[in-house]
Amino acid sequence: MLALARAMSPPLSPKDPPGPLRRAALRLSVPLLRSSPPWLAVRAYARLAGESFYSHGGSGRTATLRLRPHGLPVELFLDDWSERLAYHCGRYYDLEGTAVVEALLGSGDAFVDVGCNVGMLALTAAVQVGERGLVIAFDPNPQLCERLRETCRANGLARVVVENVALGAEPGAADLSLAEHTGTGTLRGRKGQRSIPTAVRTLDEFLERVPPGAFALVKLDVEGYEGMVLRGARAFLRRPGTGALVEVTDSWLRETGSSADELFDTLAAGGFSLYRPSVGPSSRLSLTPLARPLEGVAQYDVVGLRPSERDAWAARLRRAGVRLPAG
Repeated sequence: MLALARAMSPPLSPKDPPGPLRRAALRLSVPLLRSSPPWLAVRAYARLAGESFYSHGGSGRTATLRLRPHGLPVELFLDDWSERLAYHCGRYYDLEGTAVVEALLGSGDAFVDVGCNVGMLALTAAVQVGERGLVIAFDPNPQLCERLRETCRANGLARVVVENVALGAEPGAADLSLAEHTGTGTLRGRKGQRSIPTAVRTLDEFLERVPPGAFALVKLDVEGYEGMVLRGARAFLRRPGTGALVEVTDSWLRETGSSADELFDTLAAGGFSLYRPSVGPSSRLSLTPLARPLEGVAQYDVVGLRPSERDAWAARLRRAGVRLPAG
């Protein structure tokens, strides 16, 4: 999740809708938010939304908007907090993930999106890799997959392949617990919440889909199941020309029998050096080397790149105005 927005917004009740004055302020601020730099837009939106930032409603309202940076029209469900933010700011809330995708991917590359949700990063990647590239997007929620497929059909994105399966350590089946926010559906299991059955496969089963000579970026954001996905991706992690973008939430990883330490060890065993991506007031990406999991930080992303392929990744980052530090 966006730590900055959480810091700007006080704790809130999901059932507490915004008052009329706040709704009016948000409505009037839309043109300014959409024209502001990404970091400023999201920070200002978090301040304006206040306690309603993470609220969910039952209005059923939708809106279609061309989102930055990919410029494609996307239907947004405004009862969901992240899609409501995208509507107001004109972009996806995950500034770090978006910046990494933009910096590391180019024409003819591949993007593997594990936990694609409605495809905000997958769509950005589709534009980055172009007609010669490939995007494979995975999500166990059939409604989200159909939404992404429809977006791709409407935009002629045949290079995006959507797979309605969960990924894990081994093939099988599991129950997907659903939540109000589509991005927090999980295989960890939640008592009292509605669940649906889903097939589970391994990432290695899809290895041959990626052209051998293509650079590939694998993104994992599966609400604590990242360690299990990596256990089923040993061959994928050995693939030359592969980078990783992984969300780390130690408390959720431990619920699935993994941990942040195991995740770091698995990536290190694959030959990866790890970096923490961040986007500050300049709205530009920066990477900070990480040797071990962060203490006292509940959730963050890491980027994994091999030192043996440093020159190739560094050249891509330089084109985006980003320096790859020693690590």
